[in-house]
Amino acid sequence: MAISAIHLLQRFLEALTFSNDKLYVLMIMHMTFVPSALLPTVIDCLSQALIIGAQTSCSAFHERTRTSALLC
Repeated sequence: MAISAIHLLQRFLEALTFSNDKLYVLMIMHMTFVPSALLPTVIDCLSQALIIGAQTSCSAFHERTRTSALLC
């Protein structure tokens, strides 16, 4: 993603020699890299939250029912 940002910045600095269409395409390409770089982080955070939530609800269940926590 950093390479894409640097390349895009270089093209903006040379904007007089590039057409607007090419700059637009470069911007779209860069903006597709941003979510694709952030998506694994978001998925990891969500999965960790689900795991923590599942462990919390499981331990609360076992405290209420006085059963073994090894069943989770």
